[in-house]
Amino acid sequence: MEMDVVYIRSYPGRPNADDDDSPAATATASDPANLRRRWRVSIRVNDHDPVEAVITDPFQEVQYRTVLETYLKSSDRAVPWNSNDLTEGNTSSDASRGVGNRNGNDNLGRVSGNRNDNDNDSGRHKALDEEASRAEQLIREYSENLLAQIELGAGIFGFGATEAQIFVVEHHDVDPTSKTLGGIHCLAWELLEAVQAAHLPKLRLRVSRIIDFPARRGLRAPPPLMAPLAAVQADQSAQFKVLLVVARDFARTDAGRDPEPDLAQWPLMRFQKKLRSRMLLEVVRPGSREELERHLQLRASQRVEFNLVHFDLHGRIMRDENGTLVPWLLFAQQHDGGIYTMPETNLAKAEEVAELLSRYRIENVVLNACLSAYNRTGPATNLAHIFLKHGIQNVSAMWYYVHWQTVATYLETFYEQLLVKCIDFHVAAQRGREAIRQKPTPRAEREYHDFFLCVNYARNVHRTESMMRELSPSPSTRSHESGVSNASGRSPRIGSGWTPRLGDSLYLGDEPVMRLQLHLLELEFKLTTFRVVYATDLRQGGSDLDATMERMINMWLLTNFIDEVHYYKAKDFAKRKPAKGVISPRDRRTRATSGGYLQLLFPRPVRALRQTLHVVREVDPVMDPGWQADHSENLRREERRYLAGKGLGRLAQRVRDEGDSFLLLLGNGNMQWWKVHLDHLQGEWWAHTPWGFTPHSRGRSTPVPENAPPSTKSLSSARKQVRAEQRRRIFPTIEFASRVSHFDPESDYRDFHGFFNLFWIGLAIMGITTMLRNFKDTGYPLRIQIWSLFTVKLWHLAIADFLMVAGTAVSLPLHRWTRARAPDSAWTWKNGGMAVQSVYQVAWLALWIVIPFWLEWTWTAQVFLLLHTMVLLMKMHSYAFYNGHLSETEKRLRALDNPSSEADRGPAYQYPAAVLRKGSISGIPTSMNPTAAGKPTLGEQTPPEEDDTQSADELETLREDLARELTSPMGNVTYPRNLTWSNYFDYLLCPTLCYELEYPRTKSINWTSLNAKIVATFGCIFLLTITSEEFIVPVLADASRRLEEVAVTSGSVSESMLILAESISWLLFPFMLTFLLVFLVIFEYVLGAFAEITHFADRHFYADWWNSTDWMEFSREWNVPVYSFLRRHVYSASRPHTGKAGAMVITFLISAVGHEIVMACITKKIRGYGFVCQMLQLPIVMLQRTKWVRGRETLNNVCFWCSMIMGLSLICALYVLV
Repeated sequence: MEMDVVYIRSYPGRPNADDDDSPAATATASDPANLRRRWRVSIRVNDHDPVEAVITDPFQEVQYRTVLETYLKSSDRAVPWNSNDLTEGNTSSDASRGVGNRNGNDNLGRVSGNRNDNDNDSGRHKALDEEASRAEQLIREYSENLLAQIELGAGIFGFGATEAQIFVVEHHDVDPTSKTLGGIHCLAWELLEAVQAAHLPKLRLRVSRIIDFPARRGLRAPPPLMAPLAAVQADQSAQFKVLLVVARDFARTDAGRDPEPDLAQWPLMRFQKKLRSRMLLEVVRPGSREELERHLQLRASQRVEFNLVHFDLHGRIMRDENGTLVPWLLFAQQHDGGIYTMPETNLAKAEEVAELLSRYRIENVVLNACLSAYNRTGPATNLAHIFLKHGIQNVSAMWYYVHWQTVATYLETFYEQLLVKCIDFHVAAQRGREAIRQKPTPRAEREYHDFFLCVNYARNVHRTESMMRELSPSPSTRSHESGVSNASGRSPRIGSGWTPRLGDSLYLGDEPVMRLQLHLLELEFKLTTFRVVYATDLRQGGSDLDATMERMINMWLLTNFIDEVHYYKAKDFAKRKPAKGVISPRDRRTRATSGGYLQLLFPRPVRALRQTLHVVREVDPVMDPGWQADHSENLRREERRYLAGKGLGRLAQRVRDEGDSFLLLLGNGNMQWWKVHLDHLQGEWWAHTPWGFTPHSRGRSTPVPENAPPSTKSLSSARKQVRAEQRRRIFPTIEFASRVSHFDPESDYRDFHGFFNLFWIGLAIMGITTMLRNFKDTGYPLRIQIWSLFTVKLWHLAIADFLMVAGTAVSLPLHRWTRARAPDSAWTWKNGGMAVQSVYQVAWLALWIVIPFWLEWTWTAQVFLLLHTMVLLMKMHSYAFYNGHLSETEKRLRALDNPSSEADRGPAYQYPAAVLRKGSISGIPTSMNPTAAGKPTLGEQTPPEEDDTQSADELETLREDLARELTSPMGNVTYPRNLTWSNYFDYLLCPTLCYELEYPRTKSINWTSLNAKIVATFGCIFLLTITSEEFIVPVLADASRRLEEVAVTSGSVSESMLILAESISWLLFPFMLTFLLVFLVIFEYVLGAFAEITHFADRHFYADWWNSTDWMEFSREWNVPVYSFLRRHVYSASRPHTGKAGAMVITFLISAVGHEIVMACITKKIRGYGFVCQMLQLPIVMLQRTKWVRGRETLNNVCFWCSMIMGLSLICALYVLV
């Protein structure tokens, strides 16, 4: 059964029913107290003939103020609008000038006018509750009366009717003026959506408002430059473009303080994170009318037009210069260059804003401002009506006063339906009201039913029928979750749903969405106004300024506010002679950095509005170093302070000169500290404290006074003249400034993604030309010498690899067996279990090294099995030894249950961490409670009567330390609950060599990224094979033949050395390519793919090893998993026994032996070249760290690359040819 569609049409420009001379109208007019408005309407159901009817207002006009307005304002907050501005009789001077009551002094008693004060709080709450109940009863009667009039007038709802869509249409034949009587949109039609008719218990109504304006003759609307919202919803490859304008009144304090500015920002950013590249969200910063126009103009010049603009700001109904009540919007006011106190506000006429939006072809507008759809007396006060008149197609606004929690509930559902579910605009609004009905707003200790305030309007230019294609929404009797997911409520144009696009995960990270607060909005205002801001937490505990700034930076990056972020420390600016005043940042962040190397294959999103944000940390200790007893130290610190101040001044001036960058300094000083130490930067001071607890006099404020000195007036006038002169420039000019080139060592530019693309293009050219040459020479695109090695005895490799992996599973039952032994047994982990495990590992490793030789495998299969064997050996060792430590820790904890026992009460042993822990150098095991190990000194001896208490405290502390060691860092897994087969096999697949009870996990698999990594893996293997086949094997074969000829003929050593040197030179380039491809295939693609499969969240498999300056740094950054294993299980385990130097030698020795085994399996030779070369790294590192070499980063990095490239070719030539 199809849903009925009902059209209720009215012509407010024509005479209403009250204009008749009927007795009823005369009687009504003669009694103003009972005055009820009446409208002549036509009601049409589906395609039936329309029926003429008269709709009478269910409320008297006075009841809208005494009942509805009072009910909606009943809250524990002061209402920030002057109710006097809503009456026709208000002709005060303030109102006539367009100035509203911005202090929010209207309280509930003033609004109601008939509420008695009660000294007893309980009595007052009871009276409020009774009055609210009476108002709700009158509102229910209102909706039932309205429904009865519609049903009686047209007889539209027959027996068994369940659903109907009502379109309330106003036809405006002429442009209405302020004197036009209000149309039927003055009524609260949305109340029909909650009506419960006794004779139609299953009836559910949906309401949409439509305003039909006449088309202007002789004018044809210009074609839109972008697809409308409906087309974007239908096209999965299209992008939603949403613009958010946020402004708040910072002058309001205490209970009347403005709500946090996250009502729209929070849901929009949440859905942006979900939709990723399918949604572009930008914010006007600051939220001024001038900045809105500049933003739209800039994006229009870049052919970016927004599908929707959301205004999260206040609305006003006040008189204009002609004394007419008109709607206003409260924007932020741009700073005029005077002294600053706080962000100020500026009123803008709705007519001006509508003209601006119309000029840039904005299709949809959402307003959560109170009174933004106010229509009690006529359309002149209806902001939504004005927007529609100027060409906006859809408007969602607030019919009356609305609470911020109601707005939050509505916007959450509205945007989910509109952007995620791709539902029609008016259906999304209906779902939002349904969500409010299911989750009413609690205020003043009761739930208020104000869903009907969220209204939606649509414009219809003689195309009314085109908007009446609504589907069946879910019944309100269902849950909200099932309702919004019901397939019957989806638009037919969106098909089966949205599918993420290739590269979709590359644009947004997984950082949590931040809720914007008032004081953070003030930070944005100061940053965009003054460009240089000193942010401080005033030394408040728990403020976490750094984390807050990082979340703000994430938000700025995601909303295209800035393009990149440069991080510094203040001491970096203390350099004596920086090149041209430019300091290189320590770190840098850009937009779209979550996709790794694959992100470079995709274009960047829309250009950012600003270029760079410079963040400087640790400002206070550099600029205010304090006074020390050492005079020379004081001189050094003073010199550093002076140089850093000059360096920061240069950076601040550079930021102002560029005009599209910002400088943010982080510290904890107060305003006085800022003025003393950093006032020369000519910026502003900002405190990271909630606005309600922050003094408003926190900066410089107010315009230049009339009695200011002439010098001050001259400076202010000069600034204004310069700005005006810049605006008058018409001929394009070229801006010259002191800047360095991108490749300059002092340049802060670090984005060289194009070279990465060039690397892959070069490899593609190499592969294509090689295949063409082979096809010309042999008739085949590829040589098959190496390719044939991959298929020899492949089934041997599969069976052996399976058995090898299965052999590692012995560790789990062996550990369970040792754990079950008694503490004094010879087979516990520390007594005999460790030895048994070690013997098994040695035998297991020897077996799987010998088997490939015994079965006479090819070197490719043998190397694959060997590398896999070494990986699983390290995994098995980490699993067994870490769980063995936990079993001993558990035994100690259980032993402490019996206080009389002779249990070990030494400090708890903390196992070396896979990730470096604070307070532990290089992961060395530390005591959780160091004081427990030492005995008190003479001055610390406790009296005998306190010994028992101190012993009990130490025992409890020891228990806590042991229990903490048995618990995962995230607190979700506790030993021995991890001793399961599922946990073990999951660990085998995780891309890590260090076992932990629990790992950080991602929420879902990014299938696009996983498929890309799999394809890239096979692509790299293909390129590695081509490189070996074409450039390595022929060179080695030719060199081997020539060396044999020399040995047979002359036996000249010099000639052999020349052949060897020539071969090494020919191998330099192919081995450099091989080295880079091996790095990518292992650490980026294979490990990344397994991380995606297992939801493994820590993807730090390598660091920027290409910038290494010595071999020690390279060993830390080239292979992070192996480095973490060696540091945890070799270096940290041996250092307590051998010291730091001995532990380092043992670590390098084990690594060198492992590399030598790999080379022996490849070449079937044991020569020791690789072992010797790797051990030589230790003295080379010692040489590089001397004062003559240390600090020469460019020289050391060049030496590193030379030794790396030449070393690979040299090792290959020695093992194969010698």
